[in-house]
Amino acid sequence: MRSRIGGLRLLLLASATALALASSAAATAVQIQPPNQASIQPVTGSFTATGQSASWVPAAGQGFNIHITGTFVGTVQLERRLNGVWAPLTFSAGGNTTQMEQFAAPASDIWIEPSYGVSYRLNCTAYTSGTIAYQVSQ
Repeated sequence: MRSRIGGLRLLLLASATALALASSAAATAVQIQPPNQASIQPVTGSFTATGQSASWVPAAGQGFNIHITGTFVGTVQLERRLNGVWAPLTFSAGGNTTQMEQFAAPASDIWIEPSYGVSYRLNCTAYTSGTIAYQVSQ
């Protein structure tokens, strides 16, 4: 009988220890921080021919500003890298796809990326004349 009670005490002690460890692990899991949320360094430059800007990775959930200035004839589009492929931003509804964030004149816009680690760039897809200046900041 004594060994049975002693075994029960040991079992209860082991269960309490396991519960305390599980609670401690659960509390630690809650304290996990998201990836670095530092704002991007401004990306600036200009296009005098077709080509791409340097890429940037904005902080998730925070807006970044896009400024296109200058006197020019050309087209610049904002592109996002998904699964290793650069693509323009599009919106699809009712079987129609519309390209978003395409600039053919000076403009200023704000875009918000909800996901971590997504890269963006500007792509000058058409160029005729002038200088297309850009600045991206957060």
